[in-house]
Amino acid sequence: MAENNTVPHDKGLDNTLKLKKEGYRFIPNRMAELKTDIFTTHLMAKKVVCITGADAVKLFYDDTKFTRKGAAPGYVKKSLFGQHTVHGLEGEAHKERRSLFLSIFNEEDENRLVKNYEEYLDKSISVWEFHEPIVLYNEIKEALLSVVCQWAGVPLQEDTKKGKADECMAMVFGFGNVGDVHEEGKAARKVFEKWMEQVIADIRQGFIEVPEDSPISKVCNYCESDGTFLDNHLAAVEMINVIRPVVASSIFITFAALALHEFPEYREKLRKDPSENYLYMFSEEVRRFYPLTPFLGAVVREDFEWKNCSFKKNQLVLLDVYGINHDPKIWANPNSFDPEHFSKIEKDSEKLVAQGSGDMKVGHRCPGERLTRKLVMASVKFLAVTIGYDLVKDQDISYELRKIPTLPQSGIKIHNIYRQPQGI
Repeated sequence: MAENNTVPHDKGLDNTLKLKKEGYRFIPNRMAELKTDIFTTHLMAKKVVCITGADAVKLFYDDTKFTRKGAAPGYVKKSLFGQHTVHGLEGEAHKERRSLFLSIFNEEDENRLVKNYEEYLDKSISVWEFHEPIVLYNEIKEALLSVVCQWAGVPLQEDTKKGKADECMAMVFGFGNVGDVHEEGKAARKVFEKWMEQVIADIRQGFIEVPEDSPISKVCNYCESDGTFLDNHLAAVEMINVIRPVVASSIFITFAALALHEFPEYREKLRKDPSENYLYMFSEEVRRFYPLTPFLGAVVREDFEWKNCSFKKNQLVLLDVYGINHDPKIWANPNSFDPEHFSKIEKDSEKLVAQGSGDMKVGHRCPGERLTRKLVMASVKFLAVTIGYDLVKDQDISYELRKIPTLPQSGIKIHNIYRQPQGI
């Protein structure tokens, strides 16, 4: 591999341990230290190129230069995505499998799920009043699992809801961690996959009836280009890739509750102006300001040059998501929480790479991102307008940027919960 003499290089034989130690700040720290928007480093015994900035986003989502095949390391697949899923496909195979997810995440069905979620939260108020204090993160992840399973046509027993929600989120937290947390994620995936595989088998054998247009029916009846159905295991894994991102929205929603606490002036503004536009602005700012995805990976298709750097075939490239969402060249006062960052609504949201970028219909942007936004908006309205509450004192609401993904330590404990009078 040719050397990039004009491109800064991160010193060290292998910086994987530094990545684990620094978490979200690993790439931004080096960009600042090296005064660059591109550098090379060694991770997992491989030379990697790290890029940041608006131009980097455009480059990264140029499918003539990059492929996602082989970009996700094995430990991510074993916890987060599963094996042989849409995330690792390319070309026509990716386009065809992606069509399944686009048919599932259509606006009409998304709105139906959000309405069910709003009704679930509304019914929860009296339960929370009786059982307070409650840990908001725990309640939200169970609510999301319940409504997404109902919406998707997946039978979920009430007494298994908590366990399945925990398994779902263990997969999410396992992908960016090592040791016990990662092993818990792998173990949770095995259990969740076994359960979902049995559901798929029972539906196909006629033991369980589901609506023809339900997401799980679409997965069961999906055919590859050669006319074959996904086998039970792969169908189960892809079904989990419908459910898991919805439940993972509990992270953003928990951060939304933190934002309402840390920036009470916006809570008051939301109570006075719960318009869809302002809910949109606030929710997008939550997804920009607080961390979820630290970076995204892609693999170089063929050799090319960019900014005096030689990108070599099969080389891994990391796009600095966290850094871009806090880049002063893109956002005014990026380290301040301010919904006005999204005053231009859709135009400003195009700059946001919280869950990827590019065209959702043909590219690799998460098909469920629009639904995530709607769920966060519904949650913000519920927390700021529908109910009143206090945060329990002496809880740890801090979060660690060295943990990927991260979450407020306490999960946000609330009490003194009540339904707000109408018109307040």
